[in-house]
Amino acid sequence: MEAAKVIAAAIDRDEKTVFRIIEDYEPASQLSPITLEAVLEQNIDPAAAKHARVVENLLRIPSRRSKKASAVVAGAFKTHMLQKTKKASVKPDLEAFAERIVKQFEDRYRAAAPQQRDAEIKYILEPLVNTLRTPIRELRQFGRPTLVPKPPKQGAA
Repeated sequence: MEAAKVIAAAIDRDEKTVFRIIEDYEPASQLSPITLEAVLEQNIDPAAAKHARVVENLLRIPSRRSKKASAVVAGAFKTHMLQKTKKASVKPDLEAFAERIVKQFEDRYRAAAPQQRDAEIKYILEPLVNTLRTPIRELRQFGRPTLVPKPPKQGAA
C-alpha cells in the first residue's frame, strides 16, 4: 500500500490507477518472450486494458517460433477487430427495440399521475422527433400494439 501511494504521487495519479495498471500488466507478463516480442514489434501495448481479450487469446495459443509468432499475433488482433466491428454493426431487431423502449416507459410511468406522465412523455418525445427531424405530425391510437402498422424496411425495392 505504501509503495502504491509513492508511485501514485510520483506519476500524479490515484492509488486505484496504480492498482489498475498492475492488473492490466499481470496477464501481459505471462506471455512467452517470443509472443511478447512479436506484440511489441507491431507497436501494440499488451498491458493496455483495451487489448486484454487479445492477450487472453494469445495466452491460450501455444508459443511459436518468432516468424510464426508475428503471424499469430497479427491474426489474433485482426480477429479481435473483426469481432469488434461485427458486434458494433449488429443492430437490434426493430420489434425487440420497440418492446424494450415501451417496457422502460411502462416501468417509469406505471404509478405516475396521468397529467405528469403525459407532460413528461411529451417532453421526451418532442426533442427526439426534432433532433432526428422525423416528420411526425399526428399519431393514431390503436387498441392493441399488434395492430400498429410496421414501418417499411429501408432499401426495399
